[in-house]
Amino acid sequence: MKQEPGSDVIMGQIVKVKADGSELTEVTKQYTYSGLTVDGKIIYFGGYDKDYNYQIGSMNLDGTGEKILLPNPTFWSYVMSKGNVFYVDTDNSLLYRLKFDGNGKPAISTKIVEPRVGGYLVR
Repeated sequence: MKQEPGSDVIMGQIVKVKADGSELTEVTKQYTYSGLTVDGKIIYFGGYDKDYNYQIGSMNLDGTGEKILLPNPTFWSYVMSKGNVFYVDTDNSLLYRLKFDGNGKPAISTKIVEPRVGGYLVR
């Protein structure tokens, strides 16, 4: 990601480059993305809409076909891994899983999850 100069918010534009550092290409034009992971031919991202509401979405590697999977989530932490977004909801402090295809939003914990240095504590 390429961060907007002078920005206080950690977010930027998605760019791609060859392994040798050549051919820097802008995938997106906006500086509204704050995290991403690539799974096959799809980019999964966390970012902001035009009103700075956070959202989780996906797009093709060339930036086309953007889909919002989780608009206005209420979470304080998330990880994207193995076809899922895992996050802790601020409303109830439970751990949730959202599949990259947008299906399901089941809580996968029945106990409260609290942040700890280097991980989480389940109570």
